[in-house]
Amino acid sequence: MFFLLERYEKVELPPSCFGKGVRQKIEEKLREKVEGKCTGRYGYTIMVATITEFQRGKLDVITGSAHFKVRFKSIVFKPYKNEVLMAEVSQATEQGFFCNAGPLEMLVSTHHIPSDYLFNPADKEYVKDDEQKMIKKGSHCRVRIIGMTVDTDKIVAVATMLGPYLGVTN
Repeated sequence: MFFLLERYEKVELPPSCFGKGVRQKIEEKLREKVEGKCTGRYGYTIMVATITEFQRGKLDVITGSAHFKVRFKSIVFKPYKNEVLMAEVSQATEQGFFCNAGPLEMLVSTHHIPSDYLFNPADKEYVKDDEQKMIKKGSHCRVRIIGMTVDTDKIVAVATMLGPYLGVTN
């Protein structure tokens, strides 16, 4: 799910960046620090929407750098258990298939694929009995998250295709 969150972050600015355009350099450092990164608390930060406040910087007497506390609004993607997502298949194996919903990587094991799909090892794809639908690299499917592991720098999920309105969408 996507959220617009207001958060604080400390930004370190080296002495070489002091002078004119300090605010712009703080914004650049903030975007470099948080955009495209994952934290267990907020999920994946997609982008910094607006910066609402810059607090005065505090100098570090050892390095000469200044530390600024910045308040900003950011758009984040944080998945939840039982959330239904559209995903693209990245790899199919005998144990199941891997799919991605944006930066989130998910595994759908064979136990969570409908029983009328059979794995074809030659083409590395799952084919339905009527051969109308296939699960292969590049296929789009609707899955539901049934479990997640949140690390400091990424989120990995286990998903299922069993249930109403879930499955291959092409």
